[in-house]
Amino acid sequence: MKKMRKHKNFKLLGGTSQSGYILILTLMMMALGTAIITKLYYQVTGYVPVADLVVKREKAKMLALGGVQMAISRLSGPKESKNVSTDESIESVKRPPQAVFLERILPGLNRWDKVQLQESIDGLDGEIKICLSCEEGKINLNQWYDFTKHEFKGAVKPAPGSESEDSGTVLALNYIFNKLAALTKDQVDPKVMMRDLERFLAERQQPLYDITELLILPSWKYFQNYVFYVPPVDSEEDSVQLHRPIYLTDLFTTYGRSSDLQPWLFSDSILAGLGFSRAVSDDIIKREQAVAEWTKQFQPQTNWLSEWGKTLGLVYSSDLSNVPNDLVAFFDNRFNPQFFSVIAQGQVGQVVQRVYAIIKKQPKNKAGIQYKIEKLYWI
Repeated sequence: MKKMRKHKNFKLLGGTSQSGYILILTLMMMALGTAIITKLYYQVTGYVPVADLVVKREKAKMLALGGVQMAISRLSGPKESKNVSTDESIESVKRPPQAVFLERILPGLNRWDKVQLQESIDGLDGEIKICLSCEEGKINLNQWYDFTKHEFKGAVKPAPGSESEDSGTVLALNYIFNKLAALTKDQVDPKVMMRDLERFLAERQQPLYDITELLILPSWKYFQNYVFYVPPVDSEEDSVQLHRPIYLTDLFTTYGRSSDLQPWLFSDSILAGLGFSRAVSDDIIKREQAVAEWTKQFQPQTNWLSEWGKTLGLVYSSDLSNVPNDLVAFFDNRFNPQFFSVIAQGQVGQVVQRVYAIIKKQPKNKAGIQYKIEKLYWI
């Protein structure tokens, strides 16, 4: 047989080609590894801030819920102590318990009350803010409207031959709506608002479940941006009170068993509707010093027409003669609030969580629970 002749490219095919494949494979593996590491890097660097945000958000939520408990504690008052001096016990007997209650909550009513937390003391750096309001210091539409007769109830019936045949509730609402139009620079039409409200309530067969149901009314669209009350936070807002918003859930409510309003505990939006001075930021200390003087003449039952100047006239710096009789007729002369609301805010870093809670007073019981949460909104 003839000897097989070596191919001139034998070495290239047998040796050098093998090394070329290894180099290409190595480069491909390195590129793949680089892509995987790069992807993992971006995933990890994106996850870390998200994880930090989630942790801060949960902490802020816990602080907000803790703020609700702080409000309940504020309403309940300090626990009775056995180590009370005789002079203190005598003084507490002299003063009505309602006056003691007012001294505790009136300074911060409708205002932010802040608590700063430090990690070295409290376990984390953060802030809790609470703002207490009274639901019976607002207009209870479920009590002002008769869903059986489909008409507004009347606190003051019109006198025979009077110019207006409307009931006291209608006249009072018209006054509030007109005031709202003035405060919002005619962003609302009072007559259309009243007309739409009457039609909406007339079509219902049961009371409102929640006051936010009114947001579906076209003429009430102003409130879509102002649902829950936002307390003032700086002196600039205080100086332009006429331009501050009116808030839906701060003006109306569905909680309470009476159509009357608690004058000592008016909400901020009701104060605006009555033409009284509204809440001012950072004046809690000033009010704490004045509240003892305000409550000196406090009586569990009051005739406002004769006692206003000695009591609430000092609180609101206002004359009752400027308020229509149709509204004064709804001022409850008995002090017995049952429903409160609280806006509680927790903040950790730049993360803020806010909750709005309805709090109901409980009958005396062995468990010692004085207030409980009726409803909770995350806002």
